[in-house]
Amino acid sequence: VRTSSSHGGPSQKAPSEATNPSGGVAAKRPFGGFRYALTQGWREVEPIEFRDVNLRAGEAVEAWVTRIGRGLDEAEQRANLNRWARQAGVSPETLSLETLPRVAWLGGEALMVDLQEAQSGASIPNRSLIRAVFLDDQAVFARMKGPSPEVAQYEQDFVRFCDSLAA
Repeated sequence: VRTSSSHGGPSQKAPSEATNPSGGVAAKRPFGGFRYALTQGWREVEPIEFRDVNLRAGEAVEAWVTRIGRGLDEAEQRANLNRWARQAGVSPETLSLETLPRVAWLGGEALMVDLQEAQSGASIPNRSLIRAVFLDDQAVFARMKGPSPEVAQYEQDFVRFCDSLAA
């Protein structure tokens, strides 16, 4: 079992590691943090500000989880959606809280966002997959970002990671 502080502190290995059924290492975050399973090829990296869980896969794919310790009203939810769209160079009007796919997650109904970056000077555009749940007492975001082909390669691993996430 791996542990790390819920305040972005360094990761520390506990005395034993438990293997999960998908071949990865089970991990745990104490102090109100998250428990989750990593699949093979994923690794924890040093947490940074605003990332409660910080991961890498392959050469250029990063994934992270952010928890906000309060509920967000609809205007704040829309603001997050608009920010993600702008970061990808996509018009915020193309995303709507009402029409995005949803999935049960962490005791609520999570939005599923799939953003393909608008073509810029990069030869391979980036893609972001985001799962966001807005509960009464908190908001949780899981995001994976990287070059489109690599994100596609790790997409099912990201879904399994999100599904394993528990508070």
